[in-house]
Amino acid sequence: MRVSSADSSRGLIASLAPWAVKYHRWLAVGTFALSLVALWGAAHLSRRTIESDLSKLRNKESMEHGSGFWGKKTDLIFGRGLTPTILLTENAEQTATLLKELRAIQEREKGNSPFASISVLEDIHPSQQARKYEILTELNKLLTPSVRAKLSKREASLVNDFLPNPVPPPFPAVALPEALLKGYQETDGRLQTVLQVYPRLNIEGSKEEAQGTWNGEEVIRYTALLREAIQKSGVPAVILGQNPISADMLASIEKDGPKATLFAFLAVALLVAFMYPNWKQTAPMLLSLLLGVLWMVGAIGGFGWKINFLNFIALPITFGIGVDYSVNIFGRLYRDQTHGKVDVAQVIRETGGAVVLCSLTTVIGYGSLLISGSQAFVSFGKLAVTGEIT
Repeated sequence: MRVSSADSSRGLIASLAPWAVKYHRWLAVGTFALSLVALWGAAHLSRRTIESDLSKLRNKESMEHGSGFWGKKTDLIFGRGLTPTILLTENAEQTATLLKELRAIQEREKGNSPFASISVLEDIHPSQQARKYEILTELNKLLTPSVRAKLSKREASLVNDFLPNPVPPPFPAVALPEALLKGYQETDGRLQTVLQVYPRLNIEGSKEEAQGTWNGEEVIRYTALLREAIQKSGVPAVILGQNPISADMLASIEKDGPKATLFAFLAVALLVAFMYPNWKQTAPMLLSLLLGVLWMVGAIGGFGWKINFLNFIALPITFGIGVDYSVNIFGRLYRDQTHGKVDVAQVIRETGGAVVLCSLTTVIGYGSLLISGSQAFVSFGKLAVTGEIT
């Protein structure tokens, strides 16, 4: 079906087209003023823009009434994480070497140490049992019945408590209850290759509400000290656990996030330049994209929003979607120029409605995330919608 020029003149955007042309100078002034405000907001971006409170990425209801809420209460009781980070070595000698280095770091950091406790198999299964058996057996021989008869009641009680007769023989580690042994045993049955490090949750002198495993900066420090111990000990140990993964994700955002965002922007710019090789045509399209990015970044800095490992992808996604709007408007304008007639109001009237409709449908899609229970999804939706608006 062919749409007539009369049909194209209807609608809200069509009615605004003459107004946009008539007051284009005021629009330019407003754009310039808004860009200055955005620059002020962007100047507030820093390392603290990266979300360090990991509790703000969880389900909001969980943090207010559910497992997250009660988890924080439990943290205050125990003062340490209930799930340890596992350091896996190759043999008992490496385990002892690494344990010594971890203890040294724990002593060095004192009350500021992120290590609440460090546990190995020896803590529940004493070493040198054979030697202890020989010593206790020899003591029993020396404590003959005549010697025992001369002991006071208190002394006899102590001897009976600490020197059983006969002395029980050494017991193997596999005789331990399975619930205790599993945490120190590899899947192939090997023992004495596992160290369990429990994170401290309440750091002395910390003024942060989120501490321990909730505090991203503390998780990064905790993981860095674990890796420092491995490096200094020279042991080829492997770290397993949630905290190192969280630390690496946060570090990756800080290090690689800006690079990925810049790459996405440059890739979009190159594609536009390839499609419109005339610089006079490309420049306004890229300037429109750059203004939208500036306003979006300004909103992030100005409102103090946080960037996390989920919502930061809204930035490169917005570049690819946002450039379509200026390309459609200017592409139509340049097509009309080739035919010798340029009517900006007519371009807005016939193309602006489609552009606004595309943007609004995307806003609706992203906006649905704002009612999500997950705070991470809400943060993504907020940044994505902001990018669409700018």
